[in-house]
Amino acid sequence: NMDKPYQGTGHLGIAPVILYGQLIDMSLNNGLGKVIEKNVIIHQDTFGRGNIKATYHANGTDWWMIVPKSHSNCYWMFLITKDGIQDPFLECEGEVWLDRDQLGQAVFSPDGRWYARLHGSNYFQLYEFDNETGDLFNSMLIDLPDMQSTRPGVAISPNSRFMYANTRQKVYQFDLEATDIPESRILIAEYDGYHNIGATTFNMQALAPDNKIYISSPTSTYHLHVIHKPDCLGEQSQLEQHAI
Repeated sequence: NMDKPYQGTGHLGIAPVILYGQLIDMSLNNGLGKVIEKNVIIHQDTFGRGNIKATYHANGTDWWMIVPKSHSNCYWMFLITKDGIQDPFLECEGEVWLDRDQLGQAVFSPDGRWYARLHGSNYFQLYEFDNETGDLFNSMLIDLPDMQSTRPGVAISPNSRFMYANTRQKVYQFDLEATDIPESRILIAEYDGYHNIGATTFNMQALAPDNKIYISSPTSTYHLHVIHKPDCLGEQSQLEQHAI
C-alpha cells in the first residue's frame, strides 16, 4: 500500500517482488559472452532490499544463492547447478527484520561456513551455514557499538577466521574460532579525521581477489581504506586508512 508509510519507520512499506535471472553463454563473442536469456522470472515474493549473495556448494561445483525475505527472519535458498536453478526453500532463523533494510550488507565466508548480515536500523546477525544442505542455524546477535543510524559494512578474511565489521567511525575484528564470538571483538581502527573531498569515514567492505579487504566511504571521496593482512589477528591485520 503506497498511500501511507510503513508504520514506525518513516519509509514506504514496499519491497521487491520479483527475482530475475539472466543466462550468459561465455563461449560466445570470442569469450566475452552473450546474454541468451534475459529477465527470466526465478521467483516471486516480497524480498529484502538487496543482500543477494552466493557461495559454493560443498561439492565445489554447484552454488547456493541466498535472498532475504522482507519483514521476516526467513531467507530463500536457491541451489544452482549445471541443470539450472532448483526449486527454492525457506530457512527461518534469528530476528525478524523491519522495513528499513536497505543500505545494509551481507556476506558468506570464503569456506561457506558462515553467513553474516547487518544493518544500522535492524541487527548484526551471524549464522552458521551448512553448504551441503543449505541450512542456516545457530543464529547469534553481535553487538557493534554505535551501529544504529550508520551504514555498517562487513567482510570475512580469506582464511575464514576473522570477520571485520565497521560503523561510520570505527572498524572491529571478530574471531570466528573463538568460544564466544561476540565477546572476541577487537577495535582495530578509528577514523583519523582525513577529508578528500568529504570525510573518509567507513562504509561497505569487500574481500578482493588479491586477498585484501577494501573499505569504501559513505561520502564523495577519492580514497579507499585497505586491510592488507586480514588473515592476521588484531592490529597485525594492518588496516591502512585512505590508502588508495
